[in-house]
Amino acid sequence: MSAATMSKSTMDMKAKSSSTRQILTNQGVWKAYCVAAALSVSVVIFAYFSDQIAGVVDQPIEHFEVSSSFNELSKHDVSNVLEPFIGQSFFSIDIQQIQKELEALAWVESAVIHRKWPSAVGVQIQEQIAVANWGHESYLNSKGEVFTPSTTERADGRPLFNGPESASSRTRTEMLTYMADIESKLMAWGLSADQLVLNERGAWSLGLANGPVIELGTDTTENRLERALKVYQGLQVDAQAAVERLDARYTNGVSVRWKELEVASGYQYSGNPVHQ
Repeated sequence: MSAATMSKSTMDMKAKSSSTRQILTNQGVWKAYCVAAALSVSVVIFAYFSDQIAGVVDQPIEHFEVSSSFNELSKHDVSNVLEPFIGQSFFSIDIQQIQKELEALAWVESAVIHRKWPSAVGVQIQEQIAVANWGHESYLNSKGEVFTPSTTERADGRPLFNGPESASSRTRTEMLTYMADIESKLMAWGLSADQLVLNERGAWSLGLANGPVIELGTDTTENRLERALKVYQGLQVDAQAAVERLDARYTNGVSVRWKELEVASGYQYSGNPVHQ
């Protein structure tokens, strides 16, 4: 093949390649144009029907689906919180505000709120569980938190706790732990406790169920409780019923205060009256 023929062939190939690139470029531009046109049409359609779409998706809240045991919690109180939110829109309803208002109810420990499309709101409530009375107007839960319903009462098996007004949740939790430890010791004596008091000075006193109060003082590491119980259990049944208070704050021995007088005893009952 001559040089002239090769040159002509090369030029033809270059021309074909250039033509192919032009075709591909034109096709790419056309595709881009089509995509842009489709997007433009979609935007116009969406803008035109946006109100209708929003009306379908963003429905007004028609009801609340509440999950709770309602042992102590009043259904009426919960309804009073939720009813004002009926009719608000699905997306704009204030979930956090609902949670805040529910958790402000005394018998609600926590609340979880979530939307349920198209027109409902789910409400999961964890009700407070009173493990002890705190004073005569409040309760304690297992976390040592105080909550105060409109009315309180003493239930069977629920002890009464009293502590400083400045007591923290940690201190109240320590009281619960200490009471549980005491109860395990009392079981061996066939007894139970129904009251625990921590005063401002950090001194403990324990009330036996249907029995006397035991003064334990500030040092809970000493075996004061066992010493007091030994004295108490060493008494006759009639004598036990007459005991008002056992003071175990001494290094040795226990002071016994009767409902009419006070006597001092060591490990055995003594009838010698003394003044405290």
